[in-house]
Amino acid sequence: MSSVQAFFLGLVQGLTEFLPVSSSGHLVVVPYLFGWERLEHQVAFDVLLHVGTLVSLGLYFRREWGTLIRAWGRSWRHLLSRAAFAQQWRESAEARLVWLVLLTLLPLGLLAAPLRNWVLSLSRNVAWVASCLLVTGLLVWGGERKGKGQRTWRQITVADALLIGLAQCLGVLHGISRSGMTLAAGLWRGLDREAAPRFAFLMSVPAIAAAAVAEVPELAQTNSLGWLPCIVGFIVAAAAGYFALRVVFRFVQAGKLSYFAYYCWALGLITLLVLGLRG
Repeated sequence: MSSVQAFFLGLVQGLTEFLPVSSSGHLVVVPYLFGWERLEHQVAFDVLLHVGTLVSLGLYFRREWGTLIRAWGRSWRHLLSRAAFAQQWRESAEARLVWLVLLTLLPLGLLAAPLRNWVLSLSRNVAWVASCLLVTGLLVWGGERKGKGQRTWRQITVADALLIGLAQCLGVLHGISRSGMTLAAGLWRGLDREAAPRFAFLMSVPAIAAAAVAEVPELAQTNSLGWLPCIVGFIVAAAAGYFALRVVFRFVQAGKLSYFAYYCWALGLITLLVLGLRG
C-alpha cells in the first residue's frame, strides 16, 4: 500500500465514520470505483482507521469525559443498594447517560456480534453494499423529516437507549451507516437536534472500542502493510473524524440532515451503474 492510498482511505474513513453515509460502505465502494485491488489485510487496515476515529471522539468530547466518568464512578458505590442507586439515577443525569450509553451495547452484542462472518462475506458484494447505501439514504431522510422532538439528553430513557441500540445493529452491514441509523432513531424517538447526535456519537465510543478489541489479531497484521502508510492513515482518519463531527452537528441542528440522504442515493446509484457497465 502506498502512503497516498493510505492518506485517501484515511480521509474517506474519517469523514464518513460520523457523517451518516456509511464509512464501511465507502471503504468497499471507493476502492472499487477507482479500480484498486482489495488489500491482503484490508480488514486490519480498516480496524486501524476505526481506532483513528475513536481518537477523534475522545478529542471532540474532551471537556465532558471528566464530568461523565466521575459521575459514573460515584454511581458504582450505590450498586448494592437499590434505593440509593435509584436516587442516583434520578439525580445525576451524567451518570445515567453513561449507563444508558453502555446499555446500547446489549443489542449489539446479542444480535450483531454473532453475525460477524456473514457480514464480512456480504462486504465483498459491491452490489449489496451499493443497495445498502440506498437504504441508508431512505432512513436518514425519514429521520430528518420526523425530527421535531424537544427532549434533551437529560430526558433519554432506557427504552430510547435500547431502541437506538437496535438501530445501531443495522450499522454492522456495509453500506448501512451506523451514525445515520442512530441519529435517525434518536430523532424518531423525539430527541432534540442537540441530544440526538450527542447520544449517537457518545454511544459509538464503546461500540468502536469493542470492535477494535475484537479485531486485535487482525491489527497484528498491519506490519505487513508498512508502518508509514499505517501511520498516515491513522492520523488522517483522526483529523478528518474530528472535522466530520463538527460538520454533522451543524447539519443536524440546521435541519439539513437530508443532504446526506441525497449523497447516499447518488453514490449507490453511480456504483450500481458502474457495476452494470463493467459487467
